[in-house]
Amino acid sequence: MCVWTGTAGSYEGSHGRGSLHLFLINFELFLILESFSSNGKRTSELFRGIIVLPLCTIKTLRKKEQLVMVGLKKVFGEKIFAKLLKLTFFGQFVGGETIDEVKETMIRLKKCRVKSILDYSVESDISSDEAERKAVEGIVGGEARIEKGSIKTYFYEGEVQCDKNCDIFCASADAITSAIGNYGINCIKLTALGRPQLLLKLTELIAQSNNFYKTLIGSSWEDILLNKIKKEEFLERIKDQGVQIDENMMQKWLKTVVFNENGFVDFYDWRKLIEEHERLDQMFQVYNVKTKKMEPLLNCLTETESQETVNMMERIVRTIEHGKKNNLRTMIDAEQTYFQPAISRLAIAMMRKYNKENALVFSTYQAYLKSCLRDVELDLHLARREGFHFGCKVVRGAYIEQERKRAAALNYEDPINPDIEATAEMYKQVMQRIIKESQERNPGSISVMVATHNEKSIKHVIEMMREAKILPSSEIVSFAQLYGMCDQVSYSLGHAGYSVYKYVPYGPIDKVLPYLSRRAEENASVLGKVRRSKSLPYSSQFPVNKAYENFIFFQEVSLMSRELIRRIFTLNI
Repeated sequence: MCVWTGTAGSYEGSHGRGSLHLFLINFELFLILESFSSNGKRTSELFRGIIVLPLCTIKTLRKKEQLVMVGLKKVFGEKIFAKLLKLTFFGQFVGGETIDEVKETMIRLKKCRVKSILDYSVESDISSDEAERKAVEGIVGGEARIEKGSIKTYFYEGEVQCDKNCDIFCASADAITSAIGNYGINCIKLTALGRPQLLLKLTELIAQSNNFYKTLIGSSWEDILLNKIKKEEFLERIKDQGVQIDENMMQKWLKTVVFNENGFVDFYDWRKLIEEHERLDQMFQVYNVKTKKMEPLLNCLTETESQETVNMMERIVRTIEHGKKNNLRTMIDAEQTYFQPAISRLAIAMMRKYNKENALVFSTYQAYLKSCLRDVELDLHLARREGFHFGCKVVRGAYIEQERKRAAALNYEDPINPDIEATAEMYKQVMQRIIKESQERNPGSISVMVATHNEKSIKHVIEMMREAKILPSSEIVSFAQLYGMCDQVSYSLGHAGYSVYKYVPYGPIDKVLPYLSRRAEENASVLGKVRRSKSLPYSSQFPVNKAYENFIFFQEVSLMSRELIRRIFTLNI
């Protein structure tokens, strides 16, 4: 048995000082079983998990889940069907239908030393005909997150609906505060707060401006942070590219740039241009030989789009401010790569605004992207340069099929790592870089959440924490898993004093079903993934170690079965 001793967070165990890390790395069975029995997991929940999780491994059931759902609804009727679902799959993976139900879930998790990330997971469900019509638009145009096989998404339903979504996010913040104080995090998706097409266009604008800057200074991404350019040479190179400059607007921008003592402009100064000036189409123009007209170098937003962007920003600010009143943190979730640069830029803008004293706003980084380490590096440099706290969640990623289809459709390089091993290595490198930054800066200036079900990744991070002398209770590093999955990891981490969260979705049964289905299809199945570690987000496309699959699956079910048998024989039901 491991116990904490002293105010400094030192620890001792039955195998000597420091053995707690050994227990967590190996996930000793007695520790896991104790966490199930002593931390309030209901007997009914154990029984449900033993039934539901094996059902989730049936490939045919996962593939035909839509037909199965429709058939059961016809046989039993809507009310009985809803009841059955709530007793099984919905109850396993969703925190509740209503605010009151999910508050009870969060309270029970807190008793288990597990915190909550609350997400209102209601999404739209559209007809197959509409899906056929919009499938290409969803992949190429970015108007919605859609797949022909997974017809569930946040569709843009107008500014009024975005305002309603903002109200819901604020209500989620209130639910967390009233149930567990600031012991949780409010999760938001920016596609719910504005037109997704805006994010796509902002992403394109950011990409254009970054590439233009690289061309001007002759830099690659690898050394872009090291390259600086004199103001005079910078202006001269722009003209050499055949770009016509609005001198008044350029001088106005140059006044906002903080030059160093030698008068240099760098990449972060250039990024301010995008953030602070909407009419870039007027500042930079180039002659088009085909049309024989001066045209904008950068494709900027129209006046209507600019206003919609302002509206979206106001909703983001309103949501964060609502949580800030109770010192509640807000996490901006990651989405597809064709939205992500815009989402990341907005998240960094919110960090700059709100993370002056602590990490109130978190961004999300996806390790299955080839650019992940580079993106983290850029943002860490910016946080250090401007002195704000860096808050982030690191995930593997969940949109592989959509990403690859879009890359093929538009004929650009696949943004996803080539295989599972490359993603695992990326995850490890990102965590090493963030923990290194926490040592170089004030420890309180970095907060990172390790969002994974993969025990190997958790083992690596715990070892990094040990080497960096980061205490489990410091909350510099936290862990997170999905609600209803990988409980043996979550409860063990919480039991041992680590900061651990469950991602808790909630909403009405009929509205949350698309969420469950989407997770099933995009992430190699929330349901079927109990046999595949979260570390295998594209396990259907790459070989998977069968022994490891079975270990992950049988470990969870076996532990619940043993605990259930123990309770039956001791009459502790």
